[in-house]
Amino acid sequence: MRKIVLAVPAFVLLTSCHREQLPNRLSGFDWLEGEWVNDSEFPLITREIWHQTADGMAGVSFTLENGDTIFFESMEIKKSGNTTVYIPTIGKSEKNIAFTLISKDDSEFVFENKENDFPQRIHYRPAGDSLIAWIEGGKDGKTLRMDFPYKRKKYGDVPSEK
Repeated sequence: MRKIVLAVPAFVLLTSCHREQLPNRLSGFDWLEGEWVNDSEFPLITREIWHQTADGMAGVSFTLENGDTIFFESMEIKKSGNTTVYIPTIGKSEKNIAFTLISKDDSEFVFENKENDFPQRIHYRPAGDSLIAWIEGGKDGKTLRMDFPYKRKKYGDVPSEK
């Protein structure tokens, strides 16, 4: 937990100090930049933090429960040959599974990997200062979908206790 607590502020500090526009070779993903928070299930608080890189986008996602990290994932969106891929890495996993971009417009982008056990698809859809992300696919003969609604975190926002 202590490593996560130290790593996240360092990540935010390093990415926020360099504000000059990087050449975003993956146009259309820059709206994702920033911090997104879901505290609707307090004491569970989930955050995604994204920033532009020279190759595309990089991010982290983590869930806290009563201040303890119970889930951590790093994410990357970048070009791989002639395709665009989304690569999530959960925890300290050395297994990086790429999802290929299959659909993208101003209202949504979708990545897919039919060979992955679950999920097979990852969706992101912006809505003003909100974002809905979801994962879906088949598992044990059933189609499952898990939604992750977020609001853009503004400077000084603190998740509320409910």
